[in-house]
Amino acid sequence: MVRYGLCNKAVYTDDMEHIPADVLEALECGDVVIKETTEDGKLLRHLYHVTHKQATGICISYNTTGYSDTYSYDKVDGVWTFNSKDVWQAQ
Repeated sequence: MVRYGLCNKAVYTDDMEHIPADVLEALECGDVVIKETTEDGKLLRHLYHVTHKQATGICISYNTTGYSDTYSYDKVDGVWTFNSKDVWQAQ
């Protein structure tokens, strides 16, 4: 299958560790999650990509120069459960 365009879906959240199960279920590899936060009164947005998806797991990753993080969820007994946040930062 060939897909054209940037992504199928874009969803917004302010909490990467508590993405609703129905949203996680609907996301596919290549979709985007936009994390919105406020710092010093300014709205910030960070673009995450679904970098891995299978029936029992999903990884959602952010990458910029010298920094990356990935949020992982596992599907345990049919329920999407936050697993971990992995961070890499250049020294």
